[in-house]
Amino acid sequence: MIYCLKTNQVLTRAELAKVLGRHESTITRWLTLYRAGGLKKLLEVKNVPGKTSKISPEILAGLQAKLSETIGFNSLGEIPKWLIEKYQVQLADKTVHKIF
Repeated sequence: MIYCLKTNQVLTRAELAKVLGRHESTITRWLTLYRAGGLKKLLEVKNVPGKTSKISPEILAGLQAKLSETIGFNSLGEIPKWLIEKYQVQLADKTVHKIF
């Protein structure tokens, strides 16, 4: 993006958006970030808000330990029941399948 602008390969945001295959508002947002803090600001990785996971690192570690045991689970269907018994966390079967 910056290279295209500095070398005058594009003259407008609309041209740059077309070349990069992005919407013009995205180009505007990127340029605003660049002007505010240079490449460091432009490349900064942000944590996006969203639904927090029901599976904490502690629960995941416990699940991994249980799975590594010789006698673990007979089926994926047993995992949600075990999570309720052990951690009082209720997960849908679909969520358990996503983990694996």
